[in-house]
Amino acid sequence: KLRDTVPLPSGIAEGWGITGDGQQSLFVSDGSSTLHELDDRTFNVKRRLRVRAGPRELPALNDLQWVNGEIWANLWHEEKLAVINPADGSVRCFVDLRRLLKPEERRQLGGSPAMRAEAVLNGLAYDPQASRLFVTGKCWPRIFEIDTDALRDSPSSST
Repeated sequence: KLRDTVPLPSGIAEGWGITGDGQQSLFVSDGSSTLHELDDRTFNVKRRLRVRAGPRELPALNDLQWVNGEIWANLWHEEKLAVINPADGSVRCFVDLRRLLKPEERRQLGGSPAMRAEAVLNGLAYDPQASRLFVTGKCWPRIFEIDTDALRDSPSSST
């Protein structure tokens, strides 16, 4: 049963991803390099956080998950996740997911060339009890399970 519908606050053009910290904040992505922190009761914007990898802003933030006190974000049309510090927006590391799909699987995604171009990494779900991150993508044939404990302390992560 639908409980309510809330318009996006001013300054958020589209909702691309959303996650919560389990306390009082929601973090919303809109495809830009900005995360919008909202109060989870009023939906008012608390602050806007520019996400940076070193000096460079990181555009195309998409799906989000709260993992062990950090925000894990997939980047639209890239096969990696950014692990973001929610205090200052800095990227601690990237998780490289390029090896999840075999080259022959990738060539078969989506059917038409237009669909194949959009067959990108796009779908995250976190299971905190088992420290598992589930990853999939548009038109992908499988769901992948990643052990986040194995990646947590890595300065630069890959699968």
